[in-house]
Amino acid sequence: MAAPNFRDISYVRNHSIHSTLGKLKDWRAVEPLIKALKDEEKDVRKSAAEALGEIGDERAIKPLYEVSKDEDLKWNAERAIEKIYDKKSVESLVKELGDYNKDIRIFAVRALGKRGSQGVDPLIKALKDS
Repeated sequence: MAAPNFRDISYVRNHSIHSTLGKLKDWRAVEPLIKALKDEEKDVRKSAAEALGEIGDERAIKPLYEVSKDEDLKWNAERAIEKIYDKKSVESLVKELGDYNKDIRIFAVRALGKRGSQGVDPLIKALKDS
């Protein structure tokens, strides 16, 4: 009988914990999940990003943006950021249309686009202002 691969066991445990924390949407999990974005295991970082997206706390945007530069995490991190942006108010998104960071503006535009008629006027105004 082969010895258990503790790395795999650790990943399964951490992934399960991250997934559960994301479903609970408790703000107390945000900081530990942000810390997990720096784990040496790629899959642990991915599951932490996914959980942060489920929780939707804006404190996670900057750390997620930073890890989105890593090709292995890009999709997971960007999807998590989009989920957080989807929960922001229209007023907050409108403010971010003027952000100096191009990527932040893109996330705001995408989120406004999902708001249907609520997003139309701010997007038209942004076009006129550019």
